[in-house]
Amino acid sequence: MPINKPEKPDRPESCDNVKVVVRCRPLNEREKATGYKMAVNVDEMRGTITVHKTDSSNEPPKTFTFDTVFGPESKQLDVYNLTARPIIDSVLEGYN
Repeated sequence: MPINKPEKPDRPESCDNVKVVVRCRPLNEREKATGYKMAVNVDEMRGTITVHKTDSSNEPPKTFTFDTVFGPESKQLDVYNLTARPIIDSVLEGYN
């Protein structure tokens, strides 16, 4: 005799996965005035961040890949719409 399993509600499979999203901020005014330089390069299309030493180190840069990356020019609304809004919408629809 087959056991009836409860059906999964219709929702996107992506809701079940953990995604890693990174936002790199721009230099603030104090950092600019002090002469700091950006230590990361962001490739939003590829989802990568390359971290390099800003001193005269011969150490090669390191590249990290994430599900989504936002560069220094990104807006708070962009980050919200892509990351938080789908979660809030699913909670309001009764999913948790």
